[in-house]
Amino acid sequence: MTYSEEAYRRIWFVAVVPTCRWERGVVGAMRGVPVDVHCAVESDPPARSYRWKFNNSGETLDVPADRFQSTSNGTSSTLRYTAHSDHDYGTLTCAAENSVGVQQEPCVFTVISASE
Repeated sequence: MTYSEEAYRRIWFVAVVPTCRWERGVVGAMRGVPVDVHCAVESDPPARSYRWKFNNSGETLDVPADRFQSTSNGTSSTLRYTAHSDHDYGTLTCAAENSVGVQQEPCVFTVISASE
């Protein structure tokens, strides 16, 4: 009997909740210019959903799901973000969920003003 590479991998590896591939990132954004923020996770089984949040020290807001896209294989999500005012600079976080559970430590991106 032969096993596919995936079956072999599942025999030897334990399923885990998603974790960030990179712990932190800095995103330079100019007012009115969209920038793509890429959140990549390692997850087994693959992530089935993502949640983005924005914090500017005054409040924390959920980013609506129609503002980002996730890959079909569950490894990443990309948010197209546009800063319109000084209040739009702060911290974006991304957390994935798979059938094992929700990511414990979200991926963190600091959004700073970029020079024109």
